[in-house]
Amino acid sequence: MNATATRETCLRCGAVLSRYRSHDEQICAPCQRAELEAEPGPRILEPEQLVVAVAALLLQAHAHEPDRRVHLRAELAEQGIETDHVEIRQAVQKLRRRYGMEIDADERKPGHRLVDWPYRFKRLRGPTARACFWRRQQKTLFRV
Repeated sequence: MNATATRETCLRCGAVLSRYRSHDEQICAPCQRAELEAEPGPRILEPEQLVVAVAALLLQAHAHEPDRRVHLRAELAEQGIETDHVEIRQAVQKLRRRYGMEIDADERKPGHRLVDWPYRFKRLRGPTARACFWRRQQKTLFRV
């Protein structure tokens, strides 16, 4: 009798299962890995996308409750985004440096709070502004 005839095979691919596996496993290790990779897990964002996500969370919290501190890591985890404290700190620093947001982060208190966000408007000039001005029936046009 052939030795492979008595061995069990994988239900997905038909490969011979290892003799060192637990007896309740019915699929081989590569098939298990493929199933785990197919399951939706936490997303890892690029740094620029993380900056946008952090800014959105802070602006949303500031709009509803201006004095509320936001625990960014927990809020991002609820949305399925996996981050660590270093990436969050880099995103917050970039928002402070690049966009002029005043974000309060006290070491003694958990979370971040958006204190001030400068709004900058620039008046349009030239023929484009005059054309837009007349099309909007005498309303002034501003560009952010």
